Amino acid sequence: MATIVVFGHHQGLSGQSTSQPGDKIQVYEVRLVNDGTSSLQAITLTLSDLSSATGITASAITQLSLYKSTDAVFDAQSDGLLGTQTIVNIGAPTTVSLTDPLTWSSDFPYFLVVATFNSTHTDELSGFKDAFRVGSSAGAIQTSSGNIGSAITADDADRHTIDIVATQIVFTTLPSDPAAVNGDIVSGQVFTTQPVVEARDTNGNLDIDATGSATISVLSGDVSLLGTTAQSWSNGRATFSNLATTATADATVFTLQANASGLSSATSSSLQSDVVASQIVFTQQAAHSGLSNGDVLSGVVFETQPIVQGQDQSGARDLHFQDQITLTATTLTAATGTLSGTTTVQAQNGIATFSDIAYTATADQESFQLVADDQATGSGGDLVAKTANTRTADIVATQIVFTTLPSDPAAANGDIVSGQVFTTQPVVEAQNAAGQRDLNFTGTATLELPPGNSTLSGTISETWISGRADFAGNLLRITATADATTFALQAQSDNLSGQSATLTADIVATHIAFTTLPSDPVAINGDIVNGQVFATQPVVEARDDNDVDDIHYQGNLVTISVQSGSVSLSGTSAQSWSNGRATFSDLATTGIADGETFILQAQNGSLPQVLTRSLQSDVVASQMVFTQEATHSGLSNGDVLSGVVFETQPIVQGQDQSGARDLHFQ
Repeated sequence: MATIVVFGHHQGLSGQSTSQPGDKIQVYEVRLVNDGTSSLQAITLTLSDLSSATGITASAITQLSLYKSTDAVFDAQSDGLLGTQTIVNIGAPTTVSLTDPLTWSSDFPYFLVVATFNSTHTDELSGFKDAFRVGSSAGAIQTSSGNIGSAITADDADRHTIDIVATQIVFTTLPSDPAAVNGDIVSGQVFTTQPVVEARDTNGNLDIDATGSATISVLSGDVSLLGTTAQSWSNGRATFSNLATTATADATVFTLQANASGLSSATSSSLQSDVVASQIVFTQQAAHSGLSNGDVLSGVVFETQPIVQGQDQSGARDLHFQDQITLTATTLTAATGTLSGTTTVQAQNGIATFSDIAYTATADQESFQLVADDQATGSGGDLVAKTANTRTADIVATQIVFTTLPSDPAAANGDIVSGQVFTTQPVVEAQNAAGQRDLNFTGTATLELPPGNSTLSGTISETWISGRADFAGNLLRITATADATTFALQAQSDNLSGQSATLTADIVATHIAFTTLPSDPVAINGDIVNGQVFATQPVVEARDDNDVDDIHYQGNLVTISVQSGSVSLSGTSAQSWSNGRATFSDLATTGIADGETFILQAQNGSLPQVLTRSLQSDVVASQMVFTQEATHSGLSNGDVLSGVVFETQPIVQGQDQSGARDLHFQ
């Protein structure tokens, strides 16, 4: 007769219950009494699918364990483990043997069979979740004195269901973009790969029955999240479709957080935002400070140089943008100035900084635009060229330049006719070093000559109009003291100055002048000695109205003649011009009386004739001449009576060779 018997309790599952993967669930209990002579060896159970099969397999249960307990409720902490079976059958008996047969006599212990569910499980839709029931045959309790126990009938009403109940959110797909060469996603662009989160239990099993929605937000990092941030659960999964993050700086690191009601949140791994340049942007415009009539100085290296960045559409700089950037210039008019300097530079950390760019306009106040373009094969691809703000080139005068020099077509041997108003009056402009006129230059331009042999007269100051001072109508003239005098006009205005090219003043003869009158130092009582070649011959010059010699004069022969007086002129009376001068060599006048006055005239048929002052002829005795012989009248045999005072006394005169009497002969 058996000495171990069932004492009251003996059952499998009771009612309907549910637990999660990884749980330990009591599926069988029996209370046994022992007289101390027999031992418990094993218990055999049959776990089976429901009548309407759920599809549960043996893999759902990792083991059955037999415990000894003081009550009918399983307590893993206090109950003692007697044996374990890791091969569990579904639909066939599974025997759980004690590691060591157990003998007892002093109490009425409970023996519990506990099923341990696999922590990895695939969830099913409601109504199709894995479930099982428990039964046993009569004699399922094996003892050393024989098998005992009545049969337990498996019933769908007494069943246990395995259900996954989510406790957490998990990121299963992180946002990414293959275009993000230097990060995970491209800042400002919808993620190519959108994030996916799942509702999972503590073992990581997907709960396809999750309801409600999951929301994604930024947990850390200076980025903003765009798009639809909440998505409903579908079979335990929330798939996002149009999310994007926009960073304020390249390489910004951020994390996303997913939240859902009743579930612990999920935090993504650190993600890096890659700013990918999609545009070229001028972050600094070309400029010069202190200009009132423009933005930059024409022809001068910009004080503030242009800076170009590779940016995305939100204006964040792409630190990895390293294209070569080339600057060109375009104008709003037909004329285009010249851009100079190093116009192509390599971008570093997304910035192309120029250092020596200048723009030389074709005219003052010329508007232009800088255009930046990247290399077609650069790191950013071929981006659209960017046009900078319109700039106005201001020509600021640094000098005064004579654009029209004074001139006179009558000045055959120079530029202007001395003493005469310039036929063409000078024009000066306020220009920069490149020779461009400053249209906004104001004030007064004043002309002057440095101290020397010429004088400037007329209205010497003129107002600037559009950067030009035109002296037309100012009646300017240069009066020189000598023919072929060179000079240079100087222009002054405030702190600017300028000097003309060297010009030549041409003396143009308007009349003839005796510069040397005939004379003779022997003629003590006159100017010349009668009948003798003048010791000092007359000299005639061609002169202008200021009585300055015209050394280039080459007119007709000049002829000297007697204009008044009874003297006769001898010698070569016609001479040609040499350096504006006609010098005579052998002229003489012969009169019939001492002290006779006369006037000479010079003429050449082109210029007005000129007269000498009144000249006086001095008869200088060169011989004594008897102008009366001693005589007596009535003598037939002689001329005078001897011893008698001559009736006609002798007279002797001092005369020159022509027989003129020297009145001053003493």
